[in-house]
Amino acid sequence: MAKDIEDIILKKVCVETLSAEEEKLFSEWYLDIDNKKHYNSILKINNSIRANKFSEVANVKEAWKKINPVKNNSRIIAMNILKYAVAIVIPVAIVLSIIQHGQKKINYEKFTEVKIVPGKKQAILTLSSGQKVHLEDVAKGNIAGEEGTTISNDKDNILIYENVKKPVKEVFNNLVVPRGGEYVLTLADGTKVWLNSDSELKYPTAFIKGKREVYLRGEAYFEVKKNTGKSFIVHSNDMQVRVLGTHFNVKAYKSEDNISTTLVEGSVQIEKLVDNKPVVLGKIMPGQQSVYRDGEIKVEEVDVSQVVAWRHGEFAFKKRKLESIMNELARWYDVNVFYVNDEIKNYHFTGWFKRVANIDEMIRILEKTKKIKITIKGKTITIRENIRK
Repeated sequence: MAKDIEDIILKKVCVETLSAEEEKLFSEWYLDIDNKKHYNSILKINNSIRANKFSEVANVKEAWKKINPVKNNSRIIAMNILKYAVAIVIPVAIVLSIIQHGQKKINYEKFTEVKIVPGKKQAILTLSSGQKVHLEDVAKGNIAGEEGTTISNDKDNILIYENVKKPVKEVFNNLVVPRGGEYVLTLADGTKVWLNSDSELKYPTAFIKGKREVYLRGEAYFEVKKNTGKSFIVHSNDMQVRVLGTHFNVKAYKSEDNISTTLVEGSVQIEKLVDNKPVVLGKIMPGQQSVYRDGEIKVEEVDVSQVVAWRHGEFAFKKRKLESIMNELARWYDVNVFYVNDEIKNYHFTGWFKRVANIDEMIRILEKTKKIKITIKGKTITIRENIRK
């Protein structure tokens, strides 16, 4: 087990593809608070190595001394990552590389009229009565009661629903996570849901019918509690995902022209509604992603760890279009992005960031591409092709 997790950590910090089984092992290992601290320490050092040129990593031993080993194999993991990182550092940007021919200078202008900060845990809960509760402002503990269900906000800012008596009727709550936010909730059946920025979930306070149905706009990661007697259905526009018990990610933003479903564990069935009746489009297996567009799906193999990186507090991109990357950053940092040149939207990048990173760190990494000029004024980021030689 120690050797397995060591290899998985090596792959993850270097933004390599993890299998579904490796992603599951890492998620379980990462739940331990000491493991989480240790992993974040490794990431800080690795990020420092990656963000500098080879000649700038001379005092790397001092940096490694900052790691506080919490497991017996910590030193082994640390030294292996150091060896691996040094081996791949070359005189070009490692953290971020643009897949475009030619090189141009980059200039970066920043106006600090409005401070741009990373997102945080915040959400607005709407009860069946219409009452709105700003969860970041309420004290920890019980919030309300709905049809035999207690609603509470725990010390880790997780919204929890728990049935205390059999409900008489089905009532719905609505959870909205604004731009610059994220939140986690546990539904009454034990299913855990992570909601990303600019997302909304409508769900019953208790599942009293023959199936469990929720309604999603935006992006969410689901760990569905297995119940062979009640399928779990996620509705997004005219598409729905049907499961019994599994882990998967659904991305369904209105601003994007498709809905993607990525499977980490188990199996899911993709359906569309025709005259309010479900029509099966296909099934996907762990490590696969279905992309739904215009009533049809396309299934492909993907790097699951990159798709669900946001759930672990990270951004991970591999040969991703600049427009796709900036869409995610815009939602998390609650900024607007304007492109002077449309063609730069198609520039491809590979990179890794912590979601708690300051926006300035992102800009410094983007500078290494030498392809674009970035201006930040207030809450607007303007990106243009750099025409200077």
